[in-house]
Parts: sequence; C-alpha cells; structure tokens
Amino acid sequence: MRGFTLIELVIVMAILLILFAVVGTISSGMLPRNQLSIEGGLIQETLRRAQALTIAGKQDELWGVHFTSSTMTLFGGTSYAMRDIDYDELHSFPAGLTLGGLTDIVFSAPLGETSNTGDVSLTSNSTSEIVTISVNASGLVSKE
Repeated sequence: MRGFTLIELVIVMAILLILFAVVGTISSGMLPRNQLSIEGGLIQETLRRAQALTIAGKQDELWGVHFTSSTMTLFGGTSYAMRDIDYDELHSFPAGLTLGGLTDIVFSAPLGETSNTGDVSLTSNSTSEIVTISVNASGLVSKE
C-alpha cells in the first residue's frame, strides 16, 4: 500500500494556501463595494420616500432628508431646523463610508419638486469608490 510523501503533502498545502489567499483578496474587496451599493440605494429610496410622503400630504407636512457625514434623517417639516422631531427617522451609515454634497433636500407639494438640486455622494474610505445620487428641480432622483 502506497501513501503520500511529505513533499506531496507540502505541495498540496501550498496550493490550498495560495487559493485561500486569492479568494480572500477578492472577497475582501467585494464587501465594501456591496456595502457602498446597498447604502447608495438606501439614500435613493429614502429621497423617493420623502417625495412620496410630500405628494401624499402625510401629516400635512413637507418632507425632506438631512445628511451629515455619517447619518441620514428623514424628517417632516419645511426645513430640518423647523422639523417635527416626532417624525424623524435616523439612519447611521457603517464606518468606512462618508457622505458629502447636499445637506438638505426638501420636497414641495403638490408635485414633489425641490429647489435643493445637486448631488449627494457616498464614498468608500477603503476602496475610494463613490456612488452619486442626483436630484433635479422636478424631484427626479437618480443613482450613478
């Protein structure tokens, strides 16, 4: 009966270590990229929700979204400073992601338009990738 030699076992172990290293490197880059995409989609959907709440006249309020470098707040009111805090919905972004761009976007009734036009950018600190969410005057929200 013939078994494996020590050299054969070492070679197999070396091949497995190389494969694990390659898979680990590939998957470590995917997590931040997926997280960036998911959180970018959440920004887009929160803006659309604020617009829909305004159009629907929920609580007889205008609705908007306030951004800091690490949080997003859906609020009801004519501005973030003049909001009713009972309606606040706060979302904190995971460490490693940074927001930039517009700080407040408020939609106006009855059509959901806004005068707060421009971009909100979400940056992954580990990969330097950026997701940009744009809002135009008619209230169209798009993710790039």
